[in-house]
Amino acid sequence: MDYLFIGVETLDPQSVGGISKDVKHGSETWLKRTENTIELLLSLEIQCGISLLFGLGESHDSRIRLLNQVRHWRKIYKSPHPIAFNWAVQHPLRGNDGKTCYRYTEWGLPSSSWLEAFRDFGEASVLYPIAGQKPPVLEEVQEIAEFCRCPGSDRYSPPRLVRLSLLLLLN
Repeated sequence: MDYLFIGVETLDPQSVGGISKDVKHGSETWLKRTENTIELLLSLEIQCGISLLFGLGESHDSRIRLLNQVRHWRKIYKSPHPIAFNWAVQHPLRGNDGKTCYRYTEWGLPSSSWLEAFRDFGEASVLYPIAGQKPPVLEEVQEIAEFCRCPGSDRYSPPRLVRLSLLLLLN
């Protein structure tokens, strides 16, 4: 193996009510365990891509701290490589939608301003936030998008093999 793709939602799972994959929350912080993983991958000479998920109830300040942390890791470890940004979206789930009763008949982004703000996101919606969460705020999304596009963010193009597999999935 020479490449691993990971997803990170928050630096503090308790701030969003916890996440089910945080099974060892008593041992070390989520941040430290993530950093340990990046260090292990580096020691094994395995490249690491990262997907960031927002919109789970975290504060905007928490999102910016997460982006700064990824930037910090990139400076120290030259990894992980930011590949995907997503905003949590409610899916129909066979009627189990947290009582949102969405009909999913409208396009999830209501204007060109939103389309531009979410241009580099893989998945995002203004109209269909996950159950119990508020919709995103345009100015906050624009700040995240700018952070991800600016030269210091080290936006990374995934290895050819990953790009190829993504293309195959999309076609």
